[in-house]
Amino acid sequence: MPVLALTPTEQPPESLTHAKAVLPSSLSPAIPPPMENNNTTRGDFPLVQLQGDSIPDTIAASLASSLLGHVLFLKNQVPLPIPQLTRLKPTSAKSAKLKEQLLDAYDTLTSHLDTTFTALSTAFAKGRDKGKGNGNSLAYLAIVLGPSVGTAKARVLLAVDGLETKVWGERDDLPEDDDEEDSDDEEEDDEDQDSDDDEEDEHPPDSDSDSDSESEPQPTATHADHQLALRTADRLLSRALVGADADLAADMHPTQTHVLIRAPRRFVHPAWVPRQSVSASLDRTFLERGKGKSKVEGVWVACRRPAVNEEEDGDMEEDDEMIWWSWDGKIVGFAGW
Repeated sequence: MPVLALTPTEQPPESLTHAKAVLPSSLSPAIPPPMENNNTTRGDFPLVQLQGDSIPDTIAASLASSLLGHVLFLKNQVPLPIPQLTRLKPTSAKSAKLKEQLLDAYDTLTSHLDTTFTALSTAFAKGRDKGKGNGNSLAYLAIVLGPSVGTAKARVLLAVDGLETKVWGERDDLPEDDDEEDSDDEEEDDEDQDSDDDEEDEHPPDSDSDSDSESEPQPTATHADHQLALRTADRLLSRALVGADADLAADMHPTQTHVLIRAPRRFVHPAWVPRQSVSASLDRTFLERGKGKSKVEGVWVACRRPAVNEEEDGDMEEDDEMIWWSWDGKIVGFAGW
């Protein structure tokens, strides 16, 4: 049988040597590729750089849940990663009970985080001067491992720099503005009849242009786009955690895990309890990091527009004061199979 041989001068096709992964054009506008940035850290923390002018509450909640799952595994609080833990078959009734309790607590906290960042975004928006800032805020979530918050064995901080700030739950389609404009027009009619005639000639074109602009279809993200954005953010987080600057692995004995967030006093959520008595200590630990301070690991998530620091204003109201809140649930690690 004849044998075919390649001569040394023959090269693979150019299409193979220069292949690149390109997102479909239909997905590129909604989910841009990761931003290329040589700066992969923010201070002592690895940087997760997201495209977009702000970080939605759903993305922040997903990253917080993912980081908690990574921390539990890397800190030896669970024998397997959370997604694989459900398939683990413990060898004793005690291990089975501990596994079930941990998974139930994790699922409960994950569901609470879905609404926590929504409530946090609303709390920031209600206390903000609408004439200042770009609509983004800086949110902190802390994961503390140890018997109590004050006797921590490990501390991990998630900074969300650019959380989208808006009042959730308000409807934009209510005709309140139209009613106010009608009442204003009636008052102007009573005051000056002549000017009213001129205004009636000018109003129809304005109303037509407004209706035309409102009738124009606005691009909206689909469910598939939203899920792709969540997966993209989670992959970027995982990539940051495996870096040399994010060595969270530690051989710790199973202990309790406490989850805290930093939010204004006006923040309202049934799953979170204010911890005013330890807020000053937690601020020193997590926000004033430096030589001689307690070790704090973490991840910094950023977008194109960083948050505006509004805590320096001297006229801050009491409801705008930032304090720490702790999740009212309980997560206890286990090591038994």
